[in-house]
Amino acid sequence: MRRLVTAFLVVTFLGTGVVAETAQTGQSAPAPQATQTRKFVPPVRGEAQIEILRPDTKVVGDEVVTKIKIRNASNGSIALLTLSETWYDKQGNAMPGDSQKYRKPFLPREVIEMELRTPKNPKFFQNNFQFTHANGKIKVTTVKSFPTTPAAAK
Repeated sequence: MRRLVTAFLVVTFLGTGVVAETAQTGQSAPAPQATQTRKFVPPVRGEAQIEILRPDTKVVGDEVVTKIKIRNASNGSIALLTLSETWYDKQGNAMPGDSQKYRKPFLPREVIEMELRTPKNPKFFQNNFQFTHANGKIKVTTVKSFPTTPAAAK
């Protein structure tokens, strides 16, 4: 109970200071920046759609680093996007790869970049990617570039 009362007094005191300062200067209180707040968009249930650019895979030191730019092409947000990479040798045997999760809601038309790091192995021949999300599967389309419409820029 004491914590609740103390919190109330602190909030009241700080709020009064902002109102008093606003009244003295004649300016309005600063508005929160749009980049700090994320609009809630209901997540996709079932199959989601994404677009990717051609992956960029390079050997850096003792690691194979793969960077992939991804755009959400669905109308809803994608919850817990997961990207898994599997490597194969020349005989088609699976070898361990890396897996990454994007923990924030992946909003419609948002573009992100994910990076996978796998210890280098001389047997690596070919890799494969698999995308999933918390509520289902993902349909992947590889594109040459992302659209540059005003809606996509936001």
